[in-house]
Amino acid sequence: MRILMISLAELQEAASEWGLPMTTVERDYVLGWMLWAIGSHEAIKDKWIFKGGTCLKKCFTETWRFSEDLDFSLLLDSPFDASYLQNTIGEMQSRIQTEAGIDFSIMPAIVRLRPGNKSAEGKIYFRSLTGMSHSPLSIKLDLTIAEPIVTTPVFRKIQHAYSDTLPAHSGVLCYSFPELFAEKIRAMGERARPRDLYDIINLFWRNDPTLKREDVCRTLEKKCKNKNIPLVTFETVSASPFLNELKSEWGNMLRHQLDELPPYEHFWNALPEFFNWLHGAPAIQAPSIAVREVIDTSWTPPPTAFHWHGAPVEAIRFAAANHLCVKLGYQGTTRIIEPYAIQKTAKGNLILTAIKHDTRENRAYRIDRIESAEITQIPFAPESAILINENGPLLTPQIAHEKTRRRTNIISSARTVARPKSWSSGPTYIIECSWCHKKFRKKTYDMTIGKHKMKGQDYPCSGRSGWLVETKY
Repeated sequence: MRILMISLAELQEAASEWGLPMTTVERDYVLGWMLWAIGSHEAIKDKWIFKGGTCLKKCFTETWRFSEDLDFSLLLDSPFDASYLQNTIGEMQSRIQTEAGIDFSIMPAIVRLRPGNKSAEGKIYFRSLTGMSHSPLSIKLDLTIAEPIVTTPVFRKIQHAYSDTLPAHSGVLCYSFPELFAEKIRAMGERARPRDLYDIINLFWRNDPTLKREDVCRTLEKKCKNKNIPLVTFETVSASPFLNELKSEWGNMLRHQLDELPPYEHFWNALPEFFNWLHGAPAIQAPSIAVREVIDTSWTPPPTAFHWHGAPVEAIRFAAANHLCVKLGYQGTTRIIEPYAIQKTAKGNLILTAIKHDTRENRAYRIDRIESAEITQIPFAPESAILINENGPLLTPQIAHEKTRRRTNIISSARTVARPKSWSSGPTYIIECSWCHKKFRKKTYDMTIGKHKMKGQDYPCSGRSGWLVETKY
């Protein structure tokens, strides 16, 4: 048996930094390797289309919700009997065990077709990576065949926040971002589950600049029509028979998947604003907090959860994403702050820009000097851009916070990077293909890329989207 490729110390550090149970981190680690096996299995890699909340987190943008299931839609010509699925899972387990040392021999995987033979559920068992759980741990597999897919699937790189990087070109075929978002909204209208509400508002608050609202609306209309249900609106969600369960199960379904459980009301109260945005409320670019230090604009925070080796950065990023205040320990005292951005200065220092919750003063804190960071249950309404990952600033609806909007003060007498006024001399974004790693220069902040040949090869690349690796001025 191959030795496990990740250390107990790294898993413990991840659980501590991310504020999660060890078993949740173990499942997250195994999910990454299972996705690699699916995306590289010759018989299924072009027939299994990844979807759901885990797809959002692993292949698109950090949601800070650590799931434990894999959802796939299978194309019509995919074999769909329990025996075939069981054998295919067994093949993937063998490959993973060879590559990563994960032990699946503790219990055979189980696959059962649901009545009607249009969907299946499975459980994949593995031995605890840390030995802390004597019982088998498991991840869930949910497969659906013949479900209409209304947009073209996209190939996405798998985000794996661990030191044992996945083999080269690790990716999987996924629902498009608009379809993932629309599917969440459609599911909210039908079943009103806590994870759907959390994911919808989390995406809304951290709106990707490449996401077009019109695409989400158009896709949602098609998905509702395919399901023969009314178009989902705030009114239809408010009339759901599952609302009492939504509130009562908020903690039970989410607490073990999140660093800190946000208040239910904080997310529910944001739903009308979300639907207003979805159906046409104009959006504006929220201003960022100005700082005295010169900012290295070529650096962006990691796209997914990251190891900061002791610094409580992930807790701060989680709080910012969820609009929760932080009790910050700094230079011997504590204060309640609203976290807005993690940035890198030209001198190489990482800083947190924030607003003091009680005095409304702008502040900047050196990350290496932060003594503690405790996520609170105090919500805040953002007045500036939240810059916590590579997707860029939050887009704030025009209608939001009009009464609290104010001029952004400079933290100290300012020395800021001068911005070119003309578009022709404006920033150039260096986008790297998520599949072949070829780099493209773009004048717009747009992660989509056109047809191209594989880097260093003479045949087409299937990649149609990439990552921001540098911004040049």
